[in-house]
Amino acid sequence: MEESVKELKNLLERQAKGDAKQQQPQEKKTTQSFILHKLNDQIQSFGDGDQKDVNKARSALLDTWESLSGMLRIVKRENQHVVMSCIKNIVLKDHFDLTKLKAKSGGGVEYNSVGPISVEEKNAFYRYRSLLLSSISNNVEIFISNDLDEAHRLFCLFLLAVSFFRVPSLCGFLLDSAVLKEKKADSSRSSKPGNNEHKNQQQGATGGGGGGTDGGDTKGSSEGDSSSSSSSSSSSSPNSPETKIRAIMENFESFKAQSMSADRTHYSFFDNNPSLFEWTVWLQGFDDRQIKHTITQAKDKLSLNRNFFEFVSMIVRHVVTIGVGEIRFGLVPGYWTLVKSVMERVSLIMVVDYHDTMVQCVNDLLQNKNLLASFCGLVLSRTDALDPLAMEKCFNVLDEWFLVVAPDMAAPLPSNLCYDHLLTALGVVLRSSRFQVLLKALTFVYMHLGRFYGKWRRGLGALLLEPAIFRHLFLHWHPEVRLMMCRVLIFRLNRLGIREESPDKTTAATASTAAGKSSLTKEEQE
Repeated sequence: MEESVKELKNLLERQAKGDAKQQQPQEKKTTQSFILHKLNDQIQSFGDGDQKDVNKARSALLDTWESLSGMLRIVKRENQHVVMSCIKNIVLKDHFDLTKLKAKSGGGVEYNSVGPISVEEKNAFYRYRSLLLSSISNNVEIFISNDLDEAHRLFCLFLLAVSFFRVPSLCGFLLDSAVLKEKKADSSRSSKPGNNEHKNQQQGATGGGGGGTDGGDTKGSSEGDSSSSSSSSSSSSPNSPETKIRAIMENFESFKAQSMSADRTHYSFFDNNPSLFEWTVWLQGFDDRQIKHTITQAKDKLSLNRNFFEFVSMIVRHVVTIGVGEIRFGLVPGYWTLVKSVMERVSLIMVVDYHDTMVQCVNDLLQNKNLLASFCGLVLSRTDALDPLAMEKCFNVLDEWFLVVAPDMAAPLPSNLCYDHLLTALGVVLRSSRFQVLLKALTFVYMHLGRFYGKWRRGLGALLLEPAIFRHLFLHWHPEVRLMMCRVLIFRLNRLGIREESPDKTTAATASTAAGKSSLTKEEQE
């Protein structure tokens, strides 16, 4: 690894001096790209075997990080993403994971004192922190510039997400910078570029209400404020999206209170995951004011939807990656604040304006499966049942989220899911006159019927067999609709039957086979 760094330094020095030889075509093994990729491979495999001198290995990694930081702006633009990848791999190495250090020390480490941690080890962690802050400072300048490419944007967000845990004083400060204040969130009226044709034109949401305002990556405007005041009368309707969203947020607060109470009984999560918490105890610095001033410059850009959703995703992935044992998300610093902010932003966006970054952010948050109910309700409340594009996007998003929460087709969905809201929405959609919407809805039912159990499967079966809906679908003019309806009835509803109770984890994998022994009642068959 050290030889690769020296080789890269020499190459950059020769190029800086304008060596005539460098003007000639280079051999593949002497190019920047080849050396950087070789170095990245060495960093990834470094320390995977038995490491006798961990302190020496840690020092070598930090030296490499320091050298790469200085080279980031010197190497060719097309190779900068490889340098960033090298630094990312160093940042996440086990050599700097406090969980590993605690295991090495026998598990009884008190990090607020020197204890079994040597001075050399402590100095290494302080140097790690210093390099992290230096990297953040250098990349924030690029982050706020107009000449920002995707690689630098993601790299800066990655560093901020890691510093959320490993620079204690930045945890609350980053929350304040990334989370929009309530007034700003309420006045935000923007959408993903390219989808503005749907803005403020949605009426007749799937839940029975009309459309609402959407939100995106641009700042609020006076037009948004006026549209908000003009819709105040309609928002008071019990079926309006605004009313339903308020109810969803109230239910979320209730769920949050219950979860926080349950999490208090799992304090062993703190002991098993010092890398998420105990950095806040003993690793403090004196240069916090300067880094906070630097981040303040990026506050507006960090709070944009695209960057905020990516920032939250990286925080959740970091927790899942380094977490030990069952993850108690509610005990993670700032978790509920981030979740609530994501929900508020999602509630401002019409489903046709959902972008991949937002959907992926929710995918990551659904590692906590009980959040599915809240996000499912928000999607249904912001979908126009009369818009085929909106319905297609709605079912695509729900498909993706259901698969995240219940990967097996027979695995039950969370018990707190808004089943009644979902069945009501399906009742509206299955009466649609548009065959594209009907096909999408029937495909959705076919894919997920096995995840419904008890009264909810009976309710879904009764909905399909309701005379008006049954005749509409079974005798539909389009052959694909008729075929899909027959498939749902024969291969899903008839074969799966009605199961009163959902299977446990040990039987979920074979539930679809066992369910075939069940059958519909005589009334349902008729």
